[in-house]
Amino acid sequence: LEFPPRRQPGQLQQTILPATAALASLFVFALSVNLLPAALLRASSDLGVSPEALAVVSSLQFGAFFVAAAGSGILADRGGKKRIFIASCILMVIGAGMWAGTERLAHACAAAVFWGVAGGVFESMSSALLCDLFPRRRKLFMNLSQVLYSLGAVGGPWMAGLLLPRGTNWRFLFVGVGVCSGLLLLLYLGSHLPAPEAHERVTRKRLLAMMRTWSFFTPCLAIFLYVLSESTIVVYANLYLRRAHAAPENWAIYSIAFF
Repeated sequence: LEFPPRRQPGQLQQTILPATAALASLFVFALSVNLLPAALLRASSDLGVSPEALAVVSSLQFGAFFVAAAGSGILADRGGKKRIFIASCILMVIGAGMWAGTERLAHACAAAVFWGVAGGVFESMSSALLCDLFPRRRKLFMNLSQVLYSLGAVGGPWMAGLLLPRGTNWRFLFVGVGVCSGLLLLLYLGSHLPAPEAHERVTRKRLLAMMRTWSFFTPCLAIFLYVLSESTIVVYANLYLRRAHAAPENWAIYSIAFF
C-alpha cells in the first residue's frame, strides 16, 4: 500500500501561530505575576490571613519560577518545546482554578507554585522560541516581547483598580487569567515547533563552561538586582500606600501599573 506523503506544516503553523503564542505567553506571565499584589488586601481579608502572610506566597511563586526557568530549556531539548509549553498552559489553568476556589492559605501556596512553574517556562522559553523563529531579527522580537510583558504588567493591575472598588470579586480576576491561558493553550496546540538540532542542545560540558565565564554572571547579576527591587515594590506598594498614607483603593492598586 502506498500512503500519500505527510502534509508539511505551512507558515501559519511554523511561524505565525508560534510567534503569536510566544508573545502572548509574556502577556499572560505578566498578568500572573502582578495580579496577587493588586488583589492582596481583598484576598487576605477573604482568606482570614494578614496581608504580610499572603505576600509571602509571591516568594513561593518566584521560587518555582526560578526552578522552571533554570530547567525548562534542558527539558525542552529532551521532550520538545511544544510539550513543555502545553504542560505550562495546563498548569496555569489549574492554578487559576485553585486561586478562584481557594479558602485556605495552603491552597493559595499550591496555586502560586503552579503559576510560578508555568511563568518560568513562559518567560524563558518564549524568548528562546522567538530567537529560533527570527534569528536575523532577534533584537526586534526580544524588544517586542518586553512590550507584551509590559502590557500585561500594566493591564492586570489597571483592571483590578477599576473592578475591585466597584464590587467585583477578586477571584474573577484569576479566572480571567485562566481563560487567557486556555486561549494560549489553543495557540500552542495549533503550532508546529521543531525539535532542536543536535548541535543546539544543552550539554553538561557546555553549560559548565558557560557558567565559568564572567560574561555569563554579569547579566545574571543585573537581572537578580532588577527583580529584587521590582518584586519588593510591586508586592508591597498597594499595602504600603493603603496603610501608611490611607490612599484610595483604586489609586493604591494603580500604583503597580504606573510602576
